[in-house]
Amino acid sequence: MHEFEFVIFSECCNEKQLGFNSVPCRFMNALNIKVGVAEIKFAVEKTGGLVVLSESFGHSVFKDSFKRVFENGGTVSCSFYVCFTGTLEINCSKEIKIQGVIGPCTSLEKKGPSVADSIIGEGNTTAWKMCVLDKSTCLTVMFDLSSSDRANTPGAVNPQLYLQFLTSYQDPTGQSVLRVTTVTRRGVDSTVSSEELVQGFDQETAEVVMARFASLKMESEQRIINNAHEMSAGSDVIFTDVVSLQVFFEHLQRLAVQS
Repeated sequence: MHEFEFVIFSECCNEKQLGFNSVPCRFMNALNIKVGVAEIKFAVEKTGGLVVLSESFGHSVFKDSFKRVFENGGTVSCSFYVCFTGTLEINCSKEIKIQGVIGPCTSLEKKGPSVADSIIGEGNTTAWKMCVLDKSTCLTVMFDLSSSDRANTPGAVNPQLYLQFLTSYQDPTGQSVLRVTTVTRRGVDSTVSSEELVQGFDQETAEVVMARFASLKMESEQRIINNAHEMSAGSDVIFTDVVSLQVFFEHLQRLAVQS
């Protein structure tokens, strides 16, 4: 069985795992052998799990990562303070359409008038499921304003737009929590004046959003080449798992010495 076909098969199996709110966390030790990282990639990304791959159990990457998972500072701000069975639901004004979410979540397939025709990430829904979340959980929500029904009549008043985020989860004590965040502002017609948009533009947030969008697009387009036989003859291809920069250069240096 080709690797690409096996990854697709593993994703179908991992979808069942999402229904049990289980979060895979893998600490692996491997050197020049396959350990199945590609097969569990789907489950790890969708549930918010983690993968640590190092050359040996004594490597600093392995030891420091393992210790950090179980750090406990005695307060609720410690890194092991996690919440479970989370959901995110978004309500918005009729001028805004939701394209999707990029991050550790899965679609709950809740349709509605706010769903956009174009899909980015986990789309075609207004609600998502999160198996686990903590203070570092970050989701990127993509909206579409180009297909709004706002009248283009000259002199018309821009509508008052709003976004409402409903986040529910179960904390470590077993208590159910619902947090509601609502933001509103009047729409801005960029064809008339962009000064107000420039003043409220967050460059750092835009960089993160574009980086996540680019990564998602690269991964989706990579599936077009589903095996090494479709690549051009004579090309040198190295298949690697996600590792730290230090481990990457160690492998690179070892390849240079061998050659």
